[in-house]
Amino acid sequence: MMVIVISAPMSLIRLENLAQVFSAYLLLAVLSSVFIYFSYHFTNDLDKLYQSSVHDSLTALYNARKLDEDLGKISESNHSYSLLILDIDNFKNLNDTYGHLVGDKALEEIGIVLNNLKSDLFDYYRYGGEEFVSLVFDGTGQKTLDLAKSIHDRIAEMPLFSEEGEPLKITVSIGVAHRKPHEDMKITLLRADQALYQAKHLGKNQTVNAKGGLIFD
Repeated sequence: MMVIVISAPMSLIRLENLAQVFSAYLLLAVLSSVFIYFSYHFTNDLDKLYQSSVHDSLTALYNARKLDEDLGKISESNHSYSLLILDIDNFKNLNDTYGHLVGDKALEEIGIVLNNLKSDLFDYYRYGGEEFVSLVFDGTGQKTLDLAKSIHDRIAEMPLFSEEGEPLKITVSIGVAHRKPHEDMKITLLRADQALYQAKHLGKNQTVNAKGGLIFD
């Protein structure tokens, strides 16, 4: 389109048959516009398709596929990151007692909590079932521990009701791991998962750092 805009006036000046030149450039402009229109919409559709493939439909968070992609990219660098894994305590019992609609509502509400805590430093993923992961750009690991506390506090205040209107309270267990120098992020994820297992073993509703020890409940 820029070429047409620049060259059309010159061609009109230098050539005698102005009508033919004008028609030719008009046709080129129309064809270019059509090409740009379809290219834009095709690219936009591809982007929408990709976004739908990397987002969880229930919580609107990223999904496990996106997490795998991001872990791979980060592993190629030596940037400082931490991983937080969150698991809803007694989720199977919640489903069995109050039904899957209430269970889905709990997942949806946690998605809202995490989206409200979103920042340029934090990305959130629904890792699978009732597990969520936060990937945090974090030099020391302290930001991730502070985030874990905020998540505990927000979930304690989270509105959740049974189908009969009975108020329900849920808790979460969290495992945290800070990336070691040049560590593959999948190893960091494994260490965070082990810390989560320890949090469950110690009684749930608490955060455990992979460095060892109970942080807070």
